[in-house]
Amino acid sequence: MPFVRRLLDVKEPCKASLFLSRLYGTNEAQKILDRGRFYQDGVIIRKGMELKASKATMLEFEPIDLGILPFSEGRFTPVKEGDTKDINFIIYNKPPNLLSHPKKLDSTPSLLDQVKFDNLEANLAHRLDYETSGLVLCGKDKKSEVYLKNLFQEDKIYKEYVALVKGSLTKAFIINKAITNREHSGDLCVRGRAYDGEVLRFDPYEYSKEELFGLAKTLTLKAEINAKGALTIVYPLKCNNLFTRVLLVPLTGRTHQLRIHLASIGYKIVNDFLYGVSDEEARKYLDTKEVYLDSKAKPKARLMLHSYKLGFEGLEFCAKEDF
Repeated sequence: MPFVRRLLDVKEPCKASLFLSRLYGTNEAQKILDRGRFYQDGVIIRKGMELKASKATMLEFEPIDLGILPFSEGRFTPVKEGDTKDINFIIYNKPPNLLSHPKKLDSTPSLLDQVKFDNLEANLAHRLDYETSGLVLCGKDKKSEVYLKNLFQEDKIYKEYVALVKGSLTKAFIINKAITNREHSGDLCVRGRAYDGEVLRFDPYEYSKEELFGLAKTLTLKAEINAKGALTIVYPLKCNNLFTRVLLVPLTGRTHQLRIHLASIGYKIVNDFLYGVSDEEARKYLDTKEVYLDSKAKPKARLMLHSYKLGFEGLEFCAKEDF
């Protein structure tokens, strides 16, 4: 169980921040208070609150071994001038149907369990959806974590995904559609939506993936109020009358971007029961997390979406999909 209760003895009245900083340091104490992980007499203790001389309870993240071995690890010297300390990283190949991070104080296992079990100082630099498998990049120390997160925020990490979609897709696409995650409330609040935007079609025999990437980089993102611009390259790899294996290159990193963009052009990902389905079907999935297989698809009880490649700082890592 990731979160465990630890009893702490407060010997004399004092500020909660002071008490915790003596045990964990100032930064960690602030995180504990901000995340509501510190209690006394059943009351959540916040920053600025006083503790009395009594027992207090701390919720600590205690990682467990999920048996997921590191996919790769290494180090590099940053290309930025003035940076001389190496960036240390580790990569995991996340299985499908596994959280990247725990949800608040939930005890459901997540990839972070394995990362912290292997190295308490390590942390994820980004995340994948619960249903999505594939490569996840982590920093092995705080400096490395911050540096890698900045690379993602600055779109300096090259990513490729492989997916199986419903339908026969013979053209390559550049999808330039803004995405909002504020469309729904209540039980469907996690589901986003793509606005009408720009969809460019190309003959994959005339344009390579690299040429489409260069062209996509020149486009201006379509923007909308309460939505963020999003850009995706879709490149067909193999198709029949029912399904198509596609290579996906996201040039932005919006929540559920690939799933939303593909569903918006009529090619939902196989076994995706959040996008390209009715509200009723989405609710059923969110309530049970049960995947009822798309008919005639390869029988894998999982979303057919895999983070296949990561490229950064002259390095490249690939992990083949299992579908």
